[in-house]
Amino acid sequence: MCFGGIKFSPFAYTAVSLLLTFCVASASSAASRSQDIFMVSGVLVDQTARTAAAARAEAIRLGQRDALNSLFERIVLRADDELLPVLPDGEITALVQGFEVEDEKISSRRYLANLTFKFKSNDVRSLLKREGIPFTETVAKPILVLPVFAFGGTRVLWDDPNPWRQAWAIRARMDTGLLPFIVPFGDLEDLANINADQAIEGDEASLGRMAQRYRAEEVLVVHAAVGFEGGSETPTVQVVLRRFGALGERVIVEQFDGQRGDQIAELLQAVANAITIDLEEEWKALTLLDFSTQFRLEARVPLTGLEDWLVVRRLLNESAVVQKSQLQALTLSEARVVVDFVGNTQSVIVALAQRDLDLMYNENLWTLSLRKNKVIESAISNTGGDRIESVDDSLMGGEIEGEELDPRAIIDPLAHSGAIEWQLEEEGEDEYGLHPSIRSGDNYSSDSPAIFMPLPSAGIDGGGRAAGGNEYELREDGSP
Repeated sequence: MCFGGIKFSPFAYTAVSLLLTFCVASASSAASRSQDIFMVSGVLVDQTARTAAAARAEAIRLGQRDALNSLFERIVLRADDELLPVLPDGEITALVQGFEVEDEKISSRRYLANLTFKFKSNDVRSLLKREGIPFTETVAKPILVLPVFAFGGTRVLWDDPNPWRQAWAIRARMDTGLLPFIVPFGDLEDLANINADQAIEGDEASLGRMAQRYRAEEVLVVHAAVGFEGGSETPTVQVVLRRFGALGERVIVEQFDGQRGDQIAELLQAVANAITIDLEEEWKALTLLDFSTQFRLEARVPLTGLEDWLVVRRLLNESAVVQKSQLQALTLSEARVVVDFVGNTQSVIVALAQRDLDLMYNENLWTLSLRKNKVIESAISNTGGDRIESVDDSLMGGEIEGEELDPRAIIDPLAHSGAIEWQLEEEGEDEYGLHPSIRSGDNYSSDSPAIFMPLPSAGIDGGGRAAGGNEYELREDGSP
């Protein structure tokens, strides 16, 4: 099966029980997950040899290789896979700090277990630097996902059946990447906070209540409509992704074509997986650590007391983009700090924001502020009414129709590789994003703009170019 260029194996057509909808996801565990980037868990091994000891040794040898590949997949762009070295077993073993064993089962010749490997972070970094492969260690703050499912003209968010919500719940539970997702509990409080129509319409108050409850700064509404084009037995899934956050709203519209006889639940799972992978690739591209580019700046840090500075110092030390920080001056109301960063200012600003640190340049001075209210109350912002409210739930004719489009917007649908891109222009303003659609299966390029997180307009990279490609020079004070 192929979705937008990705080939999937034929589905096994085993029905997935919809009774799992409310138990496959744990929003609280996802939100509180403290992820060690260099730890890889869930490595399942099953080896047979002449003896149990030999089977165990072979399982660990193969398991550590699989775990290292999973780590590379987590922090390196897929487009750079061909640059990754094929290491001999001894070098892989040298990268392993330790491993844990769970669910171990041993017979006279067979060994089964669930392994967790912890890799030496500095050694892995050194390996990738030596090979000239960019990577990232920045974990995004969890994104709250609201999956709305449309079939036969009916839209559901919390009601059963909703195999689309189940697909995202399974994905959120399995995901160990840098872009974690939270799928809500779907309890009475959620039902009271928002319904399917409010999610599709981007109701500010409803989305804000959900963001506050799950302490999320971003909300992603994924509206999927399933139909059978032209009365055939071939299912089609059309998806509108709308992300709401402090940087405004971004919209992606995409279509996935299944094959005759595909089970809807499994088709939706494949679609959710494909979308998630592409979103993670965009996040990695946005936060890559480019060690060939480094810069230093002096920043003012507003404080309400000494405790604030201790928190800021800890957060700086924990950030992968910070090479070194030096305190220059300290009072009860302000600190002055010199920080050495790796990468460009755009990636640095994004990475620090994930640590609740806001880096801004204003009035010829950099300011590094501690964000104390970690749930931004204005996360669900008014984007001026430019909206694509929904896809056509009936999927008649296989076309996407925009409902309740703002009359000021100029709509220009562009077909591309099984996906549909929408561009909105507002009178009197520059053209802004509906960024390129998630091209499932395309070779990802770091030149592609982010799907829904525009880089700061004042962002500058350390390689001598502003965001628009203009040459610039840094003054002695570190300003552009």
